[in-house]
Amino acid sequence: MADEFKVDLSKIEDVRRQLNGLLSQMDSVSSDATYKTTIGEGYLGGREDRFLEAAGLRRAHDQAKDSITAIVTHLTNLIDTYGTKTATVQGSYQDSDANAKSAMAQS
Repeated sequence: MADEFKVDLSKIEDVRRQLNGLLSQMDSVSSDATYKTTIGEGYLGGREDRFLEAAGLRRAHDQAKDSITAIVTHLTNLIDTYGTKTATVQGSYQDSDANAKSAMAQS
């Protein structure tokens, strides 16, 4: 006799909902990382010829910003991938459940 198991589809739906919520929040994080973190010329004082490290600090900031943006993009893609896979799994279980019910009704 085959082992039987039951899948709680509502739990899978909860996971999907949480992943979609997280994905929605990542849009804001991505936008903030890209557009709200800049150090333009003059931000470090009116005369950067007096602050010799200003250009180096801006370059280091830009490199850090690029790294953060890449990490956020990777996380967003990862969350989207798992959300899609979760939806696929949920659909498969729903189809299997519907087929089992249909087969039982025909018996």
